[in-house]
Amino acid sequence: MQPEATAPQAGTRVVSLEYLEGELARLVEEARRYRDYLEKLEATKAEGKVAETAYGELKKEYTEKLAKLEKEIRELQEAKKKLEEQK
Repeated sequence: MQPEATAPQAGTRVVSLEYLEGELARLVEEARRYRDYLEKLEATKAEGKVAETAYGELKKEYTEKLAKLEKEIRELQEAKKKLEEQK
């Protein structure tokens, strides 16, 4: 039985390349969804179908989530690069 994979923590766990690739794929897909949400939100605003308050709140929420995802993606890409260099 294999131990459960966990997100990489600064020097506390050994993480497999397969795990990193899976996490990267998941995060990239989630980031794509949030970019789509932002695009749809802009279109909805342009059509006058969303109140300014709701638009502002949703844009802030989506933008913050996307920034967090992009940061996680960069960190995992760096971890993957380091792991590949060790091979």
